[in-house]
Amino acid sequence: MLIIALAGAFFLYVALYFFYEAAGPNLDSPPPFLVAVRDMILAQPDFAALAILKWGLIIFAFYVVSDALIAFVKRSRKGK
Repeated sequence: MLIIALAGAFFLYVALYFFYEAAGPNLDSPPPFLVAVRDMILAQPDFAALAILKWGLIIFAFYVVSDALIAFVKRSRKGK
C-alpha cells in the first residue's frame, strides 16, 4: 500500500511541476520535454511547496526501501 501511495505522490508531483512550468510566462518558447524532466529531477523548484513535496517524496521513497529491506532481513533471520 505504501508503494501505491509513493507512486501516487510521485505522479502528483510530476503533474504539479508541469502545471507550474506551463503557468509561468514563456516569452521565447516552451522548454523541451527533456529539459523540463532534467530540471524536475535535479534542480530546486522555485515554488516552495513543490520543493517541500519533492523532498518529502525523496524521504518517503527512502522509508519504503529501508522498510522493505528490514522486513526481508527479519524474515530471513526468522527462517534460520
